Amino acid sequence: MNLFSSNHNSNRGFRKAGMAGSAAILLATALFLGSCSTWLDERSANRADASQTTPASNNARQQSLGEGEMSLSAGEKAPLLDPQPELETLLDQTGVNRETFQYYRKLSKNEDRLRTYQDSDQMLVLKLAQLETINQSRRNAGLDPLGFDILSSRVANKFGREAALKGYTGHWNTSGQKPYQRYAAAGGSHHISENASGTSSSADLSRRAESYLELMQKAHRRFMNETAPNDGHKQNVLDPLHTHVGIGIALEGGEFRYYEEYVDRYLTYHAPSKEERPLRVKSGETRTIAFSPGIPPQLPPAENKEASRGRPPLFVYAVLVYYEPPIKELSPSQIERRGSYQDYSDVITLQIWPWDLEAFTESTEQEDPAVYKIPLYFPKAGSYYVQVYLSPVPYKAGAEASTAGKIQASGLVIFAE
Repeated sequence: MNLFSSNHNSNRGFRKAGMAGSAAILLATALFLGSCSTWLDERSANRADASQTTPASNNARQQSLGEGEMSLSAGEKAPLLDPQPELETLLDQTGVNRETFQYYRKLSKNEDRLRTYQDSDQMLVLKLAQLETINQSRRNAGLDPLGFDILSSRVANKFGREAALKGYTGHWNTSGQKPYQRYAAAGGSHHISENASGTSSSADLSRRAESYLELMQKAHRRFMNETAPNDGHKQNVLDPLHTHVGIGIALEGGEFRYYEEYVDRYLTYHAPSKEERPLRVKSGETRTIAFSPGIPPQLPPAENKEASRGRPPLFVYAVLVYYEPPIKELSPSQIERRGSYQDYSDVITLQIWPWDLEAFTESTEQEDPAVYKIPLYFPKAGSYYVQVYLSPVPYKAGAEASTAGKIQASGLVIFAE
């Protein structure tokens, strides 16, 4: 059985500008490691059957699903369990809190994007159990827990299915999209960073619930067992700026793919709205984006209380827009040669630094926080990656400005034709 993994290095690129009135100096200083691979020569073993318990009563089922509700089935292309365990038994076996399950089940039910990759109730339970594994790694480091992100999980399910079917691992799909481009193409607007792992076996892997959970936990343990300086996955898991994580999996025969999509939710986009995303424009057009710092946490009540301790107010610090040429298709072998990915490009089409932000601010006594409205021009076809940086302290007039140490809060990508 072959195991391999790849990540977006958690050292982020940063940009730096001189004081107001001076020439801007741009420095790209981040290091991006190539994908790391571990090859283990072992055969996949037969796994013991899951322990069985007495099926839950109708009353217990109503407590978990709600009276009159039917269990959500998996989307047409979502990962499948075989056999499909009874929901109440699975909740008991995994220890997933029923209130937490209900909370995320409702979010999943209300999320219309990528519905064909929606997780079943049973798969959602397994992913929430894996979420607890991830959060325990963060608690061990003194960090806040993360919420579960529905949309990035579906994006990763879709990506993983293609990777498993075509037998490759990496951060690009065969359409040529990187993680933030895939997420944005599905309508996402937050900043994300991806850990990726895969397992290949000459024998078909089991689709039993306990087998999925074992594969996910092994992948996460490989991330956490890394040692510096080759510990990009571990650094990503333990980034204190993350607020949510999506979990994507796929299993096709002997190919298993696993993704942790770390999400940084700090902005509310007013334009383009959720209904308008992904935003596609014609080259030569100008569109205005509008956003404000702050977003509803979307965590279960108990987790929200834990994650909100000492959360400081945030200030918009800088806006950078990166241009990338039109996306080109890639073969599986090209993807595997590429390794990790950069979270920016070499071409910047717009820079707004702290001393210029006031000109783009609209605020009234009833409007708090302020809304920032930024006109964007799209001179040619390609994608435009909008990065908005936030700071826990306001900018001090006359000081040098740098995005180093700031919160990269936006993952909005606008596609120009």
